[in-house]
Amino acid sequence: MNSTKSKRMILVVSLVGATLLSRLLWLVAHIPSFDDAAIADRVGHEISQQYGHFPDRAEVEKEGHGQIYFAHPGAFRKPRVDLYEVTSPADMARVEAAAREAVQDAHARSVTLRFFEKENIKLFASGGQGHGPEHLLKQEVIQRG
Repeated sequence: MNSTKSKRMILVVSLVGATLLSRLLWLVAHIPSFDDAAIADRVGHEISQQYGHFPDRAEVEKEGHGQIYFAHPGAFRKPRVDLYEVTSPADMARVEAAAREAVQDAHARSVTLRFFEKENIKLFASGGQGHGPEHLLKQEVIQRG
């Protein structure tokens, strides 16, 4: 009888422990959800529309330079937007103002803006590509207010 109770108690403690551990891991290492991706897309689109100076992405990629942005989903409704060749203080201020409105409209908690001097694309022998070292001009976190 004691053996059965002990086994049940061990089973209950194991299940509760596993549930708590999985919840803790989800909070610590949260993988962005579809909602997080949709928020990032909306924030990026709103910034682009209000700023109004981003040329067609295909043109920028063909020419190898030009103002461009990439919106990345972030955990817990906190996207990141990387902006390239938006270098003047006036342009940065316009993007930040657009981001303040975008955070409200997209129901994000915050957005991290990272302004880079230019995009540095590395091509790999395998045919892939990635970003090389890039000069960060400014990083700004816009909170939902």
